Amino acid sequence: MRELYLIRHGESLANLERRFDATPPGAPLSARGEEQAQRCAQWLASRGVSPSVVYASPFRRTVETATPFAAQSSARLVTHEALREVRVGAWDGIRSQALREDESYLRWRDQPEIAPPGGESLEEVWLRLQACLRDLCAQAPPGEALVLFTHQHPLRAALWHLGALRDEGGGLVPVPNTAILHLQGDLDALHIVGLDRSIDAATGGAQRAAI
Repeated sequence: MRELYLIRHGESLANLERRFDATPPGAPLSARGEEQAQRCAQWLASRGVSPSVVYASPFRRTVETATPFAAQSSARLVTHEALREVRVGAWDGIRSQALREDESYLRWRDQPEIAPPGGESLEEVWLRLQACLRDLCAQAPPGEALVLFTHQHPLRAALWHLGALRDEGGGLVPVPNTAILHLQGDLDALHIVGLDRSIDAATGGAQRAAI
């Protein structure tokens, strides 16, 4: 049985602008995002999580979020393309406010299972994430936790796969900056231990819609 931690990056400058930022390297962390990265490292350390390798998507904001934890754990920091954010096609670089009357955007905002025009669906994100997890689990020493710094929609894809994308009222489960999805089990029989959102709340973050 393995422990997996999927972690959304800290607040980025693009998050502050509510701007789609889906092409690497992307925007860096904001000052609040840097604080969130430090708190994330402390959260993991307080739970005894200490892998030999820490993985991050190739975006600047995920690497910057992962760096404090990798440093305190003396772990190698390795980037992996499959951990990247959802591809959003023609929306990339656009502020969400500019799309507020776009029917395809409004539909996608409430139903992220569908693909943006020219982009990826949650199923497509999950398939690449699943393949990545399978490879990394095969490489990791037995019993070692996998810690992966990624983005909002890979976390949503995992929640979707596990039937936990929506709350009891039918609304989307919030996945704010530095949300930590803790999973446990074999890859074909994962279950959710918890979805921690305390870091964003403690740093006064906002649950922004854009990525």
